[in-house]
Amino acid sequence: MVRLSSAGVLLVADTDTVTATYIDADDGQGGLNVTVTATVTVDCSPPVISTVQTINIQARSATVTFNTDEPANGTVRYGSACGALTDGNDPDCVCGVRGDPCTTGADCCSGNRKRNGTCR
Repeated sequence: MVRLSSAGVLLVADTDTVTATYIDADDGQGGLNVTVTATVTVDCSPPVISTVQTINIQARSATVTFNTDEPANGTVRYGSACGALTDGNDPDCVCGVRGDPCTTGADCCSGNRKRNGTCR
């Protein structure tokens, strides 16, 4: 059951359905004051992670793969000590193989770094 707290905060639980209806002053397609309704199901359950593997282990890189039972983003933290881990979210890093084209801002899941738009 969806409800509002006294502070006007929407309180929801897993599998609740939330429906929002509003008037769109300009829908971008020539419609003015269009009623829009959107419905979503609340998902508070974390994904189940399975088949975690580390492959292609090299001196300065490795590839970590895993499966989930629903769409998810993953972060791999690495380092030489638990208190000194990095998650690799460096805009100069990309997923890919040496020599592949790079996309700025992609995750550093393979450990390869970008130089001039190419994985190295």
